Amino acid sequence: MTPHLRAWLAPLLLLQLGATTDKLAGDGPLDFRCDRMDIETKPNRAICHDNVVVRRGELLVCCRTFEGFADEEWQWQRFICHDDVRAQRADESMWSERAEFLLASSDLILTGKPHVQRGKSMFEGRKVVVNVESDRANISQPRGVFVSQEKLAPPVPLVPEGKALPSKCPIPADPVH
Repeated sequence: MTPHLRAWLAPLLLLQLGATTDKLAGDGPLDFRCDRMDIETKPNRAICHDNVVVRRGELLVCCRTFEGFADEEWQWQRFICHDDVRAQRADESMWSERAEFLLASSDLILTGKPHVQRGKSMFEGRKVVVNVESDRANISQPRGVFVSQEKLAPPVPLVPEGKALPSKCPIPADPVH
């Protein structure tokens, strides 16, 4: 793709990121920031590199590389984060080497040493699938520890909606790996 064409497509792509009507942890635009972005066609995709921070609703995801895949009309189908994936929503934090979000099902699929921390409980497995609309998780080959707790204080979002995204990921590094 020529630099001229890339410069012309970038604003269109950014409008499309915010204009999707599908859900990713709630309604509203998909806010993101990264150090560098490439836009490709055939297949239609956008690739963010380094210091990626993505937010939609209460879900915040960070990674080194973020890819958005779209159909022929640039309607988003799925998103993939690679390398040092960190995610947070409510009182739940997640870490893995790879995360894929499927817009059609609202599933966040974590693979590559995935684990989830809810409150003080910690779970890990071969694959973790979190449905961000139903607040359900499915863990393949699970292991972990349940910790009973008194009622937890309501969680405070790391980056509330309406606030600018930070230049670096605010989610702590993986405490297990």
